[in-house]
Amino acid sequence: MHAFGQKNIAGEDEDERVDPKYLLERHPKSKFCLKDALDFYGIELTVKCNYKECIQLLQTGDYYACWVISGDGSKNIPDTSGNPNLVGQFVECLVRFWKIGGSLVFWSDSYPLFYETNLFLKIADFPEVGKLSIEFMGNDIGGDQMIPGNITEVKEKVFNEEKRFSDGKHYRPALSHNIVNIAIGTTISYINDEKKLYPLIPFGYAGKKDQDSKIADQNHCNILFYPSNREYPNGDIVFDGGFSKLFNELDSGENYSTFRYVQNIAAFTTQFAKRYAEYGDDWVETFKLPSFEFEMDETVIWTDFVPRVSNEFDIVYLIDATGSMGSTIQAAKDTVISIANDLKSKFPKINFQFGCVFYRDPVDSKSDKHTIYYLTNDINKLRNDISGEKPYGGNDGPEDFVGAYKNVFKMAWRSGTKLIIHIADAPAHCRKYCGYDNHEEESGKLEPYLQRCAKEKIKIICFDINNGCRKCFETMRGDYLPYGEDLLFNIENFDTSGSSEKIANNFKELVIASAACAVPKNKI
Repeated sequence: MHAFGQKNIAGEDEDERVDPKYLLERHPKSKFCLKDALDFYGIELTVKCNYKECIQLLQTGDYYACWVISGDGSKNIPDTSGNPNLVGQFVECLVRFWKIGGSLVFWSDSYPLFYETNLFLKIADFPEVGKLSIEFMGNDIGGDQMIPGNITEVKEKVFNEEKRFSDGKHYRPALSHNIVNIAIGTTISYINDEKKLYPLIPFGYAGKKDQDSKIADQNHCNILFYPSNREYPNGDIVFDGGFSKLFNELDSGENYSTFRYVQNIAAFTTQFAKRYAEYGDDWVETFKLPSFEFEMDETVIWTDFVPRVSNEFDIVYLIDATGSMGSTIQAAKDTVISIANDLKSKFPKINFQFGCVFYRDPVDSKSDKHTIYYLTNDINKLRNDISGEKPYGGNDGPEDFVGAYKNVFKMAWRSGTKLIIHIADAPAHCRKYCGYDNHEEESGKLEPYLQRCAKEKIKIICFDINNGCRKCFETMRGDYLPYGEDLLFNIENFDTSGSSEKIANNFKELVIASAACAVPKNKI
């Protein structure tokens, strides 16, 4: 059997066990690897991580099945010496392999880790029905087990309890043989429209736990299969939306049921009943897929790559630190560690960094100084660094927003999500922002920084304290939004009345909600 791992599984988001090498060898934390599951049946496993070698092997007739661990559609593949532009030809070769009787198993995961799976579904012609109009999608939270049941009645955390099924010619053992539960997957994807599955057969339903409310009311079918039969030469296909079953969850479940499920897939896709009917008792020794020729063109440039989404998220607190802001500054000090910890717990796939700019008003008073604390993932150090910040200055009401945003661009922003949380109780200088003549020499200086934020996709969420800055923030939003796409500029009310504990709790809740609003959906 041949397995192709497209995903750069040694990447940032995954359990350390999700790595191609742990298909062939056990991780120290794991009791099994995929090779162990296949050795039971005497099935040899070959693992390749570039398209060219896969295409070459599929043509030989030496493999009865190909398992594909789907990637994100970017140019990144585990074997950096490989040619990612061959992805389309690889999937075309998979179709050829399937049509002469080879079986396919597509392993996907949460968005966007289903690229090759969906490419196959897009181009493959199925007997009698042609092309299908379905695809894998979604960001389901897994981490649980499916149990056997009647999937026509229950469609949440359940797989088909039937032990065999008919393909129209003979009965075949089902994927549920000898298992009592199956790991759903750490995170998973699912099919987008179960009304259009035919001729595919649903096998497992994860439930309804997607973070996108627009699709949360659907039944999430995450495992399905296509059984071959004697009328057509095509092989079997199994689709599973949670590839962590092959890695960190392989030894999960009662009596290692996930391990047995993977074994069932390997046995099922040998097409035993079909081969036995064609070749008799000696089919294992005598059957071999025919070889075929596939003309590979390594000069082709693939134009449908998907830009890779970073898991990096940088948050900069931009805080008015003038005389009236004492309670807010203290709230930031008191909560900066718990905010970071809660965000990391809520979004474990995200790599957060935090920084601070405390700004004052040197435009009005030269003794006022801005302070900057650069982005870091060492939240304890950041807390210690800002511990000495005290409110002072700001004699005239409006403050130096220009200097504040100038310091924002001294940060070493990373390429992922970027968010400014701007907290203020007073507006910027000049009539445009504060509503009256005030240091008009500052006119026209803030807009370029806001436009740069938009062009560099830095999201902005503003906390307006006691309605002292709303009109200014609304004007700033008008300067920002026309200069980019997929932008975010929200204005939130921040209540600083009450006890210091109440203010700190309000601050923490507002920051966490704001960050959650800015997290890309595929990282939830």
